[in-house]
Amino acid sequence: MEAIASRKRINPSKDAAPNALAGKVALVMGSSSGIGAAIVRELSARGASVVINYGWPDLERTVNDPWKSLKSPWIAVEGDISTTSGPSHLVQAAVDKFGKLDIIVNNAAKATLAKVEDTNVDLWDASMTTNVRGPFLECQAALPHLPTKSEGGGGRIINITSAVSTDPEVQQLA
Repeated sequence: MEAIASRKRINPSKDAAPNALAGKVALVMGSSSGIGAAIVRELSARGASVVINYGWPDLERTVNDPWKSLKSPWIAVEGDISTTSGPSHLVQAAVDKFGKLDIIVNNAAKATLAKVEDTNVDLWDASMTTNVRGPFLECQAALPHLPTKSEGGGGRIINITSAVSTDPEVQQLA
């Protein structure tokens, strides 16, 4: 097994087979910038078609230009994973465009710092709907489309967390 991302400094693009993921379709939630954008570039370098997710309409203009250099087919899709319809919308866009889905990467997250006494239910719910319910609904929507082992290797679900999961910040909401 080879790592796409790791704490260890490696250059996976240089060492990976350039077409290791040819014919695969990957949906990367939270991929308009940061770690998600790096994952998109790596999946594309390995031959996967990618669905790039941005959460809000005002991010659309920042999404399209950087991706013109990708080596594989791609689409950018608006979808707010904190909503009940956002995750299934992203999955359906992938299937509509590419006819299938092989890999989902749950990377979107909402980082909120607040004291318990300053946290209201709305703030708590905003964190939970993005960080917990969103990936759950994404997996639920994707499962019918992911190939099984008997269909040629099986699909992949990759859940990304930050160092906050093992080294939490003071006042960090879940």
